[in-house]
Amino acid sequence: MPDDSIEDIMWWVLYYKRMYGLTKKTQDYSMLDKLSYDDYQEIYEMIKRVPYGNIYYDVDIMTEYRLSNMLGLVMLYMSHSPHKRSYEYYIKDYDKASEIYELLNIAFNKYYTYQAEKKFNYALYLEVVIDILRTSAFKYYSENNYYDGTSKIDVTDIPLPDYICNATDTIKINEYFKKAILFTDKSNVYIKNIYDGPVNYLYALHKYCPEDKEIRYRMLNVIVNKFQPMYKKGELNDR
Repeated sequence: MPDDSIEDIMWWVLYYKRMYGLTKKTQDYSMLDKLSYDDYQEIYEMIKRVPYGNIYYDVDIMTEYRLSNMLGLVMLYMSHSPHKRSYEYYIKDYDKASEIYELLNIAFNKYYTYQAEKKFNYALYLEVVIDILRTSAFKYYSENNYYDGTSKIDVTDIPLPDYICNATDTIKINEYFKKAILFTDKSNVYIKNIYDGPVNYLYALHKYCPEDKEIRYRMLNVIVNKFQPMYKKGELNDR
């Protein structure tokens, strides 16, 4: 195969998706405990290759799955709960989050239009990006013994320092919550992994960070007082 080929990655992801719980129907992450730190570094190297590499065989079908496979790799690399070992690996290299964010956006901009399941992949993309943008905060929670990768924490009760409030990621996260809200308004799809978890982090930002309070208040109002009741009544579909 040519040096710039990424067929090996495409087939690796397709083969391991179900094993590592990366399908939309599977939430069993028990296999993550078998991955070593070196395994995570190999996944990171794959993430770097996917946006720029080329496909030479089965071009149409490989291109159709290229973004979803990129999302699968990022999810696998960032799967830090409820597995303490994988969380420790991820936090150890948390500084790679900004690079992964850029690589994922390159892949999204280049390959989203080719995806067959556009709604699903867009919702998943928003989930993954918001997770990436919370990395610096979870690094803070970890360093200050609020979180160890296994137990659940109520982030709404943990004051955030100024450097988190003023971080670029904190500013960016507003944009992706807005995109999620617009997506749900248009599609009637409830993004459970945003509205039932990360929304608490949005509330923490609203509570402890002085900037953009009104914007965050309006977004929280839509999610908590509109989307969540609609979902409970069956008026919104699952992602």
